[in-house]
Amino acid sequence: MTDFDTGRDQYDNYRFCYDNGHEEWLQTAKICFDFWRGKQWDQLIKAQLEREGRPALTLNVIESLIRALAGMQCALRNDVRFLPSFDANVGSARVQDAVWLHIQQQNMLDFLETDVYKKGLIMNRAYYDVRVDYNDSINGTVVISSPRSQDILLDPSADTYEPKTWPQVLKRRWVSYRDIEQMYGKEKADAVGMNPLPSWYDYEDQFMAQQMGNMPYYRFEGLTQTDMVRGHLLVDRQYATTKMKELFIDVETGDTSEIPETWNRERISHVLANTPGLDVIKRKVRTIRWVVTCDGEVMHDADSPYKNFTVIPYFPSFLDGV
Repeated sequence: MTDFDTGRDQYDNYRFCYDNGHEEWLQTAKICFDFWRGKQWDQLIKAQLEREGRPALTLNVIESLIRALAGMQCALRNDVRFLPSFDANVGSARVQDAVWLHIQQQNMLDFLETDVYKKGLIMNRAYYDVRVDYNDSINGTVVISSPRSQDILLDPSADTYEPKTWPQVLKRRWVSYRDIEQMYGKEKADAVGMNPLPSWYDYEDQFMAQQMGNMPYYRFEGLTQTDMVRGHLLVDRQYATTKMKELFIDVETGDTSEIPETWNRERISHVLANTPGLDVIKRKVRTIRWVVTCDGEVMHDADSPYKNFTVIPYFPSFLDGV
């Protein structure tokens, strides 16, 4: 499959999820978000009241209620503690406690958790994104963030809280040339910048891409470089598939661990030689494929290094996908 075909397939999946549930949720979420902000009057009714010289008062009980619930969440939040089980010991549990405490502090999780909770209360959908980042340390650090709920698209067939049962999850963002260069390098950024807008884009996305430079926050005298304009649609898709792979297996316990595809035979042999009771088997396993495209160009297409989606949901209410 060429990059063009991959980009087209990626976009078709994005539009499928957008048109079959996400767009409807966006409309409801906007109403809920506006009510929380205090914009609770219908504009036509408000204009009529102004013409008649009558006040349009807003007693924003919703905002006060959300703040009260957020305060309760802060007061009643649970702490995570690890206890030994099976063949683990107390020392291992203490190490796990220390690692989790470090991750929690590094990501200011107390504040982030409250933000996610509030977004969930207001719009009924909120998300964490958990992945390993190698910018600050070559050993990697766990980074927990909360993407905009409006940018995460669920598959229409998702009907449970558990992401392991979802066939796919998508994230869409409008990015600039500089954003692409920072994330994927100058070569990828130049490829996107030189290519015309794909003809198979939906009218809505074509309009957004063409009008993005006319947004109020871009219209000022100091902006002379268009590479700051976020007019490129980046679609980040993680989907589940099955694949024949090699796995390490503990012949005593039966536990398995997937061998990275980048490992050569020498590295695998080294692990086997230094780990008694370990062997290698081949079998079909559930694999997460991670594909990122932008305007018909493939930014990334490889197996995910994680066993599950990086996106973790928080839904105060989620029944049969609604």
